[in-house]
Amino acid sequence: MLSLQNVSFSVSQFKRSIQVLLDVNLEAYEGEVLVVLGDSGCGKTTLLRLIAGLLTPSEGRIEFNGKAFTNVAPHERQLSLTFQSCNYYDHWNIGQHLKHDLGYKASNDASSILSRVGLGDLAEKYPHELSGGQQQRLAVARALATDRRIMLLDEPIVHLDQTSKRELLNVIVGQKRADRIMIYVTHDADDALVLADRIAILQFGRIAQIGTPEEIYNLPARKSLTNYLAQHPMQFFGGQIDSRGIFVSETTGISCLLPLRKRATDQEDFDPRQVNTSSRAIVVGVRPESIEVGRPNFTSDATDVVRLSGQVAEHRFHAASQVLIIEVCQRAFRLMAVRSSATARDMPLVKGDQVTCEIAIQDFHCFDEASGIRLG
Repeated sequence: MLSLQNVSFSVSQFKRSIQVLLDVNLEAYEGEVLVVLGDSGCGKTTLLRLIAGLLTPSEGRIEFNGKAFTNVAPHERQLSLTFQSCNYYDHWNIGQHLKHDLGYKASNDASSILSRVGLGDLAEKYPHELSGGQQQRLAVARALATDRRIMLLDEPIVHLDQTSKRELLNVIVGQKRADRIMIYVTHDADDALVLADRIAILQFGRIAQIGTPEEIYNLPARKSLTNYLAQHPMQFFGGQIDSRGIFVSETTGISCLLPLRKRATDQEDFDPRQVNTSSRAIVVGVRPESIEVGRPNFTSDATDVVRLSGQVAEHRFHAASQVLIIEVCQRAFRLMAVRSSATARDMPLVKGDQVTCEIAIQDFHCFDEASGIRLG
């Protein structure tokens, strides 16, 4: 197991200290792919450089299998680090690069790896003769050629087209071993979903949430984390919750009982009746995929639902799904709903059609308005 304990890193610039990473606690286990997901500039590459020993933490401790790792020299850490762009020997062809990385093992090992990344016919080519995409394929091939206990990958295929990326991501997943730790950093949620056993979201230099893709999608710890894995943005309604747990949104006209029990982030009991004021400002979010759309007066068998009437203002075709923008009757707001292409085929809807929307209360995501922390 690789463990980062209260790791912070700062740099001095123009006589002031800039905090890059702050109090990072992270564990990566053998046999899994841990994806560090975050926006550009959040500290992802710095995190990998700290693990690799290219940088030293300002504070905190790094351990590998219970032993101090922080002061171990980079070449003694038994890890590989693959960047977005790699340096190559101009006088070696790519086959020679692979043989070097393999420790001059049998040449068929190099040929096999090159074939798996789509470079099987280019072993005699030199790096400068490869396109940018082919050089990124070579970078992945060199990562696969190493037999290290820890494999670190810093978006090595960021510039490839989507089809090629998906192909190489599946190749990378195939490198999982019971005795190997794999950490992949990316800003691309699609890459994360293909690769990850667990995802750590890095936000402004801090670990904001760690969990399986399902946990992060279904139970985002904060309002700011709701769209990291979402294909379509979550929609939010502001309102008040009273001492009985009844939520009222003046903007949308929604009024319902919210069964809030715990905060997901700190597991403290949350009971609206304990709030000192008569009501509390919260934000309720709903994913477009959770909204069921039907003809006027449509009702499902579900209980504890919110129903809204409206008309289709826009509709868009998205291959496997259809996106509907619904203008809610007598209200100055719109809902986005997503339904499968099969549903859209069986019940076609076009602009101007009257519809009824159902949202199950259990699909509401509730957040404190001031802090953004998840409630329940």
